This record gives sequence, structure tokens and C-alpha cells, in this order.
Amino acid sequence: MSEENWRPSKEEYDPKITKEKWLELLKDENIFNFNSMCMMKRFLDIGGEATCVDMLKEFGRCVNFYNNGKWQTDERIYKKTNYPLSGHKINVVRYWVVCSSA
Repeated sequence: MSEENWRPSKEEYDPKITKEKWLELLKDENIFNFNSMCMMKRFLDIGGEATCVDMLKEFGRCVNFYNNGKWQTDERIYKKTNYPLSGHKINVVRYWVVCSSA
């Protein structure tokens, strides 16, 4: 993955979460609470891909609302599924990639 690319390609990282598993996870209120569901809806509304700054400009709140909310949601998904983690750099865990790979 290059420094310019904020997420790895499917060849570099694929958590292998199926559509059926995503639907199951989305229904789990222990993973997707009210704020994380709002955040996911906003990702869809903005076209399915956005930075935290893009989200701030479009919907308000603050960058940390999106950044922390995304990270916390991905961490809950990881704890539930044990999907393989991705490291952008050596020894750096990137929980946030999981939702980005859907």
C-alpha cells in the first residue's frame, strides 16, 4: 500500500466479511449503536467513501465524532469476528479498515 492510498487494496487486505455477515453485524446493537448507525448512514449519503473532514463539511459535528466513532465501531467488529487485522505500517493496527472494505 502506498502512502498516498489510505487503505490497502483487496489483494493486500481482505477481511472476508460476507454481505450476510455485514447484515448480521448491522443488526447487533452491541456493535452498531445509534451514533455508529448514523455515521454509516452518512457514509452512504455521501457516496460510500469519505474522509472525516468530508463528513464534517457535509454533516457537521466534529472530526473526532467520525474518527473515534469509526475506530470504536471497527474495534467492536473485530472483537466479535476476529477478522484479520491490517497494518499500514509495521506494528500499527488499523481497525478502521474493516468498514472501509465492505
